[in-house]
Amino acid sequence: MRIIGRRIAKTVRENKLIERKDKIAVAISGGKDSCLLLHWLAKRHKNIIAIHVYRGDAFAVKSLKACEEMCEEADVKLHVASFSKELDITFLDVVNITKKTGANRCSVCGVFRRRVLDLAAKKLGCNKLATGHNLADEAQTYLMNFIRNDMAGFGHLGPISLPKRKGFVQRIKPLRDVPEEDIKRYVDL
Repeated sequence: MRIIGRRIAKTVRENKLIERKDKIAVAISGGKDSCLLLHWLAKRHKNIIAIHVYRGDAFAVKSLKACEEMCEEADVKLHVASFSKELDITFLDVVNITKKTGANRCSVCGVFRRRVLDLAAKKLGCNKLATGHNLADEAQTYLMNFIRNDMAGFGHLGPISLPKRKGFVQRIKPLRDVPEEDIKRYVDL
């Protein structure tokens, strides 16, 4: 599975995603993508901290436990952020918003989650926020933006968020060239 590590390293190197002075927040959910990302970064960059967004629903307890185990194994400090701590709302508020508006719950939750990650990364003094978006995620986002004719959405594609937006932590996607199936095999091994 060395090919996956080389593919990630190539993405990082060719796109200049990481510099020695960077303090990197790693967004982790407890899933396979964030597990690979956390372990890969922990072996190569010493100034990282993991951030998990705790939603407070029934599934959140399992996710948090998985994140704690991943961080302990990778010897990385875990910071737990939440909708309530960062935004003064609850996951139930998100559910109610989607019920009232008819909006897609995953889309609304995703917007809040990204904001919570950004606020937490800033509080921790990080200048980069690494997310576990893989090749399938990038392709899906591209197609959704194309179908919706969402030109602004294309700005979220690519290995690094450009241009740097004032007040936001720059996002990097080291796994964006790695197929999801390869990530699953790697984590299973």
